[in-house]
Amino acid sequence: MLVGIVGGLNPYASLLSACLGVAALSMVLPFALPYIDGIASWMSSSGSGRLRHVGIAYLTYIYKARSRASPYIGRYGFIGLTLFIAIPVPMTGMWTASVVAFLLGMKKTQCVATLLVGGLAANLITFIPSVLLLG
Repeated sequence: MLVGIVGGLNPYASLLSACLGVAALSMVLPFALPYIDGIASWMSSSGSGRLRHVGIAYLTYIYKARSRASPYIGRYGFIGLTLFIAIPVPMTGMWTASVVAFLLGMKKTQCVATLLVGGLAANLITFIPSVLLLG
């Protein structure tokens, strides 16, 4: 969103496109992750060369995501994961949260709701200062 604003896009059009992206990711990630996880596991164990390295990198990312977010999820559940997404810092976005929700066995419908609410909150948290400072 900030890239669009800095690039000259109307701030509200930039916010709308970011919100549409959040909605699309919220609907796709919870359902795609089991397949992605299976492919990465296969690549890390039976792949060769670069495929093996990609699988290992993905599994390393998953391990870090789980260790980083599980204290929030264990203590606060839905609210904790929503806040984890809403905090606009690296490694706390929708992708990481959806991986954590998948690994911890969160229901897909609850995961979609969490991703939507947290992603939209993150958009607003970054939009308001952006408009005030750049607009």
